[in-house]
Amino acid sequence: MGKKSLIGIFICALILFIFVGISIIPATAKNIEKISQPTSSGNWLYVGGSGPGNYTRIQDAIDNASDKDAIYVYSGIYNENIRIEKILCLEGENKETTIINGGRNTSTISIFNDNVQIMKFTITNCSSGQDDAGVNIYANDCRIINTNILDCDCFIRLQTANGNIIENNNIVRQASTWFKFGIELEHSDNNHIIKNNITNTGYSMRLVESSRNTISNNIFTRNQFGIWLDQSNNNSLTENTITFSDNFGFWIKQSNKNLIKKNYVSNNEGTGIWILDSQGNHIQENQINNNNHSGIRIESSKFTLTNQNEITNNEYGIYLETAHINLIIKNNIFDNEQNALFRNAWVNHWWKNYWKTPALGPKIIKGTIFKVIQHGYGFEQVDILTLYKCDWHPAQEPYNILGAT
Repeated sequence: MGKKSLIGIFICALILFIFVGISIIPATAKNIEKISQPTSSGNWLYVGGSGPGNYTRIQDAIDNASDKDAIYVYSGIYNENIRIEKILCLEGENKETTIINGGRNTSTISIFNDNVQIMKFTITNCSSGQDDAGVNIYANDCRIINTNILDCDCFIRLQTANGNIIENNNIVRQASTWFKFGIELEHSDNNHIIKNNITNTGYSMRLVESSRNTISNNIFTRNQFGIWLDQSNNNSLTENTITFSDNFGFWIKQSNKNLIKKNYVSNNEGTGIWILDSQGNHIQENQINNNNHSGIRIESSKFTLTNQNEITNNEYGIYLETAHINLIIKNNIFDNEQNALFRNAWVNHWWKNYWKTPALGPKIIKGTIFKVIQHGYGFEQVDILTLYKCDWHPAQEPYNILGAT
């Protein structure tokens, strides 16, 4: 091969190397110079970069976007209160370093349009207004996923919002601020709240007049209250972990036909699961232990089915008060200070529960009748008669209850 041929090959190789290098440099330098990708397709807009087509404010990009556009936000701190009224995808570069700070002015993000997706941000510092939140959703079929939401009075609120997905978010109060709700649903149906971590809030989750929602695989720890349902029906509450609450784990008030299944409810200061003024709820396959009051308390309620639960090391295992026509069947109830107690509770059926202590005959369950008398300026319940019920066929071996662990 001649010298000219070798020189030609070398020149071609050098030109090829230069072109490859040019194509690689923008990708590797993006985090330093924040060079934006082209926006000529009309589908992508960019915030925080230095190249052409970038915006410095997220709201400016939203205002200039069209329906079904996507907005990519580079890492940085954005002191904004964002309002979305279009079909958009809003994506941060990194959820730890792409921060939207609401400055405690109003809601940090407010969504008024269906089919909005928000992912990979840290969202913080909404105001303390009654209707404000870190993320406030007034729309349907939106998704909030893989996001940190910190130090808000209410972290996520859904108001007349249906079919939304709240998934894989960290909701944490870090600063010494007043706090109300982790996630709140008002008049909102058919939403999916799954795989979120909620820590150090007030009401970690509250549903008000909200039905057919799925709340599953969430972790609630060190909140004032666990999951609160008020006038909310046909919800599925499954495989959640609720621990170290200052009060109850579940509070189900005036709410009917909810499924509470395979949850782990432990080390709460109050009652594990409290059913009040409700009908037709199903409590199944839960692990309920080490709560400072009752494992399960059923009060002024009827048609509750309690079966296949592990209820141990609580003050009371199962406590019934003014509760009628409830079924307590095939549970493991043992090692509580008092395994079962009923007060002014009639026609409840105990059947085939495991009580640990071997029994040749029926298991006797103690109860009382009380009356209410005036005591000073208030009222007091006074027991006036002791009664007994029986589990006529107690199990001789514990049931294998998996529940949530």
